[in-house]
Amino acid sequence: MKILLVTDFSYPSVCGVWNRVYNDARYLISKGNEVRVFSSNIIKGTNEKSSNYEEYEGIKIHRFNATRLSENVLVWKFKKEFFKLNPDVVHAHVYRHPCTHFALKYAQKSNKPCFLTTHAPFVSREIRGNILSILAATYDLRYKKELNNFKKIITITKWEEPCLFDLGVSKDKIVYMPNSIPGELFIERQWSQREVPRILFLGRISPIKNIDCLINAVSELENIKVDLVGPYDEEYYNKLRKLIVSYGASHRIRFIGPIFKKEDKIKLFNEHDVLVLPSLREAMPQVLIEAMAAGLIVMGSKTDGGKELIKNGENGYLFEINDHNELRKLLNNYKSNDSVIKNAQEFAKQFREDVIGEKLLNLYTGI
Repeated sequence: MKILLVTDFSYPSVCGVWNRVYNDARYLISKGNEVRVFSSNIIKGTNEKSSNYEEYEGIKIHRFNATRLSENVLVWKFKKEFFKLNPDVVHAHVYRHPCTHFALKYAQKSNKPCFLTTHAPFVSREIRGNILSILAATYDLRYKKELNNFKKIITITKWEEPCLFDLGVSKDKIVYMPNSIPGELFIERQWSQREVPRILFLGRISPIKNIDCLINAVSELENIKVDLVGPYDEEYYNKLRKLIVSYGASHRIRFIGPIFKKEDKIKLFNEHDVLVLPSLREAMPQVLIEAMAAGLIVMGSKTDGGKELIKNGENGYLFEINDHNELRKLLNNYKSNDSVIKNAQEFAKQFREDVIGEKLLNLYTGI
């Protein structure tokens, strides 16, 4: 089949949506399908732009000029290229984004099936803010009826189903299919003999990730070293640098730029003992699953996504959102726990890209 995946951001952007698209594309290509990705040319979290076309690990990526409405919401059009490509299957990513609306519209005109992965955009007003909340509500009023025109709506979390019911989506339209992780992450852990854990944060260095909480938590734990890995929002990065300096902790809390290769991620996981995700909001935090697979102890804030993945004390540890004192206690009482690690790795197996990819391909071929 000729499969078109539509998403706002593509390689080399670092974000959960692109990770999902990338993993899906890899599996679909391995099964003999041709995969094209349509995206904007904006690299997420930066003001930089990518080339208009690139072939990356067999994925043919077409990029388009975009107008930015917010950090994550872009407007870009691809009508001419869509009908020139004439795909057999269309799969759009992220509900409420304009590219998703256009993908469905063009698919209907060409009588082709169109699938949607929502990526859990159902955020509270406190997190999203008044203006964006009003825009989201306005979009729902105008476009929610078109949701039932998708062949299937794929949720990455279980907690978003009631939100879709509220928008009038019929239950038979919804398929739960969480984000996937590469099988290469399931490696035999090369354990160090460190008595004090090496802490990792992996993701965007942005306010929603609430990295202040982690820095505050380790400020009094003199021996603990922390690596903050990922692309950064410059204003937030500067704020965190000042916070680290104020604690006199520059020698043990360091920033590392973004990583893109799986080999580098595996190496990074192997150099650390604990992954901490202190976010204010997470839908389905893929990095938690990746860290579980790689044999790290995971500690996450009680976001909707965190609570869905972490069973406290069983396959990881939860702490209240923004409670650095609770996180500090967890880190201070850290002990390598083989049963927690084993449970986490077993739990992570259901998210392997071959498992999720097979379900996705069966969905396509079952049209």
